[in-house]
Order: sequence, then C-alpha cells, then structure tokens
Amino acid sequence: MVRKIEGTFFTERQLEILKLRANGLSIDEISRKLGISKADVCAILRKVEDIVERARRTLKLYAEIVGGRTLVIAPGTSLEEAVRMIFVEADLFGVKLSMSSAKLLIELVRSASSCIDFEEARTKCTIVVEIRRDGSLTISASRT
Repeated sequence: MVRKIEGTFFTERQLEILKLRANGLSIDEISRKLGISKADVCAILRKVEDIVERARRTLKLYAEIVGGRTLVIAPGTSLEEAVRMIFVEADLFGVKLSMSSAKLLIELVRSASSCIDFEEARTKCTIVVEIRRDGSLTISASRT
C-alpha cells in the first residue's frame, strides 16, 4: 500500500529517496541501499519533480487568479540581483512594494536562509516570490 506523507503530495518512498539524494547519495548508491533498480530510483525522482512542478504551476495559477504575481529566482543569482528582480517584477505588475530594498533583502534572507550561500551572497537553490497586489510578499525556498 502506498502511504502519503500527511499534508504533502509525496509518498513515504518518494520522501525517503528525495532525502537520500539531497544528502548527496548517487542514484547508484540509493539503488544499492534500498535494494531497488536504478531505473526505479530515477522514475521515483522524476515523479517527485513532476509533483513539485505541478504544485508550482498550481500556486502560480492561484496567485494570478487572486491578483498575485510569481517570480522564480534561479540558483546562483546574487542577492543584490534578486532584490532588483523583485522590484522590477513588482513594477511591471504595477505594484508598489511595502518595504525598502534593505528590508526586502532582510526578508529574503530570513524567509529563504536555507537557500542562501552567505559567503558568496548568492542563492543556492530556487527561490519563489509571490507578489500580491497589496504590495506584500511571500518568499519561499525550493530545493528542486
């Protein structure tokens, strides 16, 4: 029986494999550790990516319907550039953000600290920013 992790779209097996991969194990190492084929590991990881992408598209559609805008900041983006991108996207959307650049940088670091390389002042993973019509933001880190 396939058991979902409560409150998520992931099964226990998907989460187990995702954690092993996030901890640096190769597909071959995961395959040996769990006693399943490399093809099965790859298929499960592809399914995880599909789930995450479907959730992203759902959130984007929801934000558009309720009046928001979604900005995806790629890994390797400097923090300075990320702040600039957020302001530019808000301007294109016709929204005045309710915070200064300095406060936005603080909020970015606070909300997505696991996704920030502090030595390089760059993002380590994808950051998703939801810009709402009232000028407020939701910032979240995505490990995929």
